[in-house]
Amino acid sequence: MKQRLEADKMDSAQTVSAFVQTTRDKVSVINNKLQRLLDGYLDQLIDQETYKQEKNKLVSSKKSLEENLLTLERTQTGWIEPFSKWIDQAENLPAVAECGTLLEQKSAAKLLFGSNLQLSASEASGTAQSPWDFLQETKNSFKNSEIFADCAILEPKVGLEPTTCGLRYRCSTR
Repeated sequence: MKQRLEADKMDSAQTVSAFVQTTRDKVSVINNKLQRLLDGYLDQLIDQETYKQEKNKLVSSKKSLEENLLTLERTQTGWIEPFSKWIDQAENLPAVAECGTLLEQKSAAKLLFGSNLQLSASEASGTAQSPWDFLQETKNSFKNSEIFADCAILEPKVGLEPTTCGLRYRCSTR
């Protein structure tokens, strides 16, 4: 999973950097248009009303592009750190369950189930919260399988068609 995460991180960075460059080019074009508009106004080729209208349109589009640019630069890999932390926690859960201290086990249970555990027959139980419930479902589905990392639920294969995000699996021919 970590290898796939690193690959996704690199792919995301490349995609975002290409989009950022395109957006910067658009901002540069708008700056050139603003300069030509100002030159036309100063040379009295266009009247003040037309100048104000066109300037407002260009400044508005420039501002929205710059805001999009800032948002992209801030959030291009914002999802990677929490997901990496989640993977680390998921990998450490079996070790904590088997040989962790009582405090570590309590902390892990609170992380998985929240603070709403039920006590029945001297055992605490609860319903796993998202995204931990996915791990439980996958583990139960593949209890006898040795190839847990390559299972189709975790990593469905993409066919020749484009990835379909609205479906349960990324490949619509499944």
